[in-house]
Amino acid sequence: MYGNLTKRLSMLLIGLSAFAHAQTGSREPHTFLQKHLAFTAADLAALEQGQVIAKQPKASETRELVTFGAVKVATARDSFVSRFRDIVNFKRSANVQQIGKFQATPAVSDLNGFTLDEDDYRALKQCNVADCDLKLPKHQIERMRREINWNAPDSRAQALALFKQMLVDYVAAYQRGGNAALGEYHDQKQPLRLADEFHGLLQQTPYLVEYVPEFHRYLEQYPNQTLPQVENFIYWSKEKFGLKPVLTLTHVTIYQRPHGLFSALIASKQIYASHYYEASLGLTAFVPSAQSAYLLYLNRSRVDALRGWLGGTKRSLITRELRNGTEKNLQLIKQRLESPASQ
Repeated sequence: MYGNLTKRLSMLLIGLSAFAHAQTGSREPHTFLQKHLAFTAADLAALEQGQVIAKQPKASETRELVTFGAVKVATARDSFVSRFRDIVNFKRSANVQQIGKFQATPAVSDLNGFTLDEDDYRALKQCNVADCDLKLPKHQIERMRREINWNAPDSRAQALALFKQMLVDYVAAYQRGGNAALGEYHDQKQPLRLADEFHGLLQQTPYLVEYVPEFHRYLEQYPNQTLPQVENFIYWSKEKFGLKPVLTLTHVTIYQRPHGLFSALIASKQIYASHYYEASLGLTAFVPSAQSAYLLYLNRSRVDALRGWLGGTKRSLITRELRNGTEKNLQLIKQRLESPASQ
């Protein structure tokens, strides 16, 4: 009798052990999170309970900041992708001051609603190659100095009109030439080549090569690669960050897949930033499961404030702000995706 009881208990323990293992790491995205983001059993348990989990993976260099977040959501892939396409409403928050989406053929009218802050107006007025408070390439700095009558009463309106036109020209050139058209920032003595910065960020995503090599290749070679079920758009936004609002241009690539761990992948590639950011790449993954789904978000950014001997001190302050921002943004996205209007 005792032998049979012992055998039954052993089988029960084995079954419970297998169940626990399945719940804490053997199924996706648990395996991915453990392998690439160092998730613990406690992290996975909190994730399954609906909590937002935010982490800060190791950066590849001193200028780089890395943030990661994951949350479980009760929504379908199509609903998520549809909401993300409506980027103006999807990104709506207290930090986003102005935002708009470029048409397939960009036009100045796409920048309706964009205004030039007083600080940025003064920066443009005083801007010189290798000495400018706005991140701009050499030819744009020279064009601003050549084409604007800074002594005219309407110089601010002139500057805004030319700045908008330069942004539109820049987006159109990028659509045609991809990374090669990104050019260089010449606000400092040492030019910064944006294609090199993006390449460096992309090389720090080995999980893309492992799980979706075709998407990694597409991002590297855009627009000279084709990939079924891929769509692209570019949007602009002015957002609060640090002491100055930052104008950014972001190229979004949405890739929907019929199978695999990531049912949908969205790359958000910064192609311009007026302040602080030297490069940024965000990746959002939608991972379906039997009962719900998971949103995974990773951002790698290179920030000029982390240069120099005070970089370490600034890193701790910026890192804390970014982590808190990741948690709040994912919680807000979860609420919006699960609201009745989004279903």
